[in-house]
Amino acid sequence: MHRGEEVRRVVPTGFDKMNEATPLSSDRIGAGAMLRVLVVVAISFSAVAIGLFLSPPMATHRHAHATFNKARATIDPEALRKWAVEQAALHPSGGPLKKQEILKAVLDLEPQLPDVTVSSATANDNQPYAVVIWGGGFFHWGMFVGARNYQLPHDPAAFQDLQWVSGIYFRHD
Repeated sequence: MHRGEEVRRVVPTGFDKMNEATPLSSDRIGAGAMLRVLVVVAISFSAVAIGLFLSPPMATHRHAHATFNKARATIDPEALRKWAVEQAALHPSGGPLKKQEILKAVLDLEPQLPDVTVSSATANDNQPYAVVIWGGGFFHWGMFVGARNYQLPHDPAAFQDLQWVSGIYFRHD
């Protein structure tokens, strides 16, 4: 203190007490509160999981697998392979096929017309094959059909490759 300064005494008022924290009887969360938190977390997690399952990408993946299952149930893989090899022989330079050149069983898999391209033996190390693709934009699915020893080349953009029989694969991205 400096000379001439007066010392003032502060008297506590009721307002000072309002700023003080009230001590808790326990730092633990009660069992009821913990159960409510767990229920909210479980419901939130379930809602997100259901939302992801029903989202358009998942619906499209399920649709692709339904197409694959329909192909397995309705198409003879050897007839499909024979058709692919014949088309590759008819188009030695490779390229897209016209609708009338596509196997009827393939056309019957989806209401949407697939894009079908054949690749010649000379362009692929004596491995002719046909590619049947549905979809567009951000999602495609289809079949790669080649000889029994045809190996599907790796594609890092592909989401899943499934082998139906030797030389015939399903792929979707």
